[in-house]
Amino acid sequence: MTIGIGLLCQGGKCILMGADKRGTYEYAATSNDECGKLFDLPFGFCGAIAGTVSYAEAVISELHHRMGSLAENARSVEFIKRELVSALQHSFLPLPSAS
Repeated sequence: MTIGIGLLCQGGKCILMGADKRGTYEYAATSNDECGKLFDLPFGFCGAIAGTVSYAEAVISELHHRMGSLAENARSVEFIKRELVSALQHSFLPLPSAS
């Protein structure tokens, strides 16, 4: 079970995040007690993961790439939400079969 806590500080100008460090992997019969679950993203955003580490890291990696490609005038929360949905779709939708 993942435990994550976030709180706003200084009137909402800062955020403090913390999470446990135990990670599990889909195809491994073991766990890792030093797994990172918090990630820096471009433009001062951060990401937190839960669930199967390999899947969650794939989404964070794709989101980081997509955010880094955003034009300066497209760095609002709405644009980043769209990029998150695209990252999820990219990471989890099956590839089209070759004909």
